[in-house]
Amino acid sequence: MDIKPSEVRVNPAKNRLYLFLRGFWSEEMAAAVSARVKREAKALKPGFSIINDISQLKIGPPEAAAIVKECQEWLGAQGAGRVVRVVSADNPLAKMQFKRTSQEAYDASVATTVREAEQILDQLSHALSAGGYRMQKALGFGRHLR
Repeated sequence: MDIKPSEVRVNPAKNRLYLFLRGFWSEEMAAAVSARVKREAKALKPGFSIINDISQLKIGPPEAAAIVKECQEWLGAQGAGRVVRVVSADNPLAKMQFKRTSQEAYDASVATTVREAEQILDQLSHALSAGGYRMQKALGFGRHLR
């Protein structure tokens, strides 16, 4: 299977960050993608949602995991709201690593496709449109760092 490089996209209209993390992550790759995530996320407002597709990610060394954890903490401190992680049954190690490293930064739901992740977030967005970010925070979506 030919795996495309990792991608970072932003949808300002939906206040959403899309992460497509693919391939084997070296320390250098993790640092480069982390820098891009931080650059792109600055265009979003607090309460932004994240779709993090790790279905094609291969686990890297502990140094790469430390960079990922720092980026997750940064996103939490920037006001990340709801996070949905797209995982594959064929890739349980990536799922476990991301769950472990993101525990202190934010809570994440799990989906099996990007489309399913978008549906989860769109439904939540419609349900919370009257209360916005404060209601999201009050309900515990997106646990922020202290």
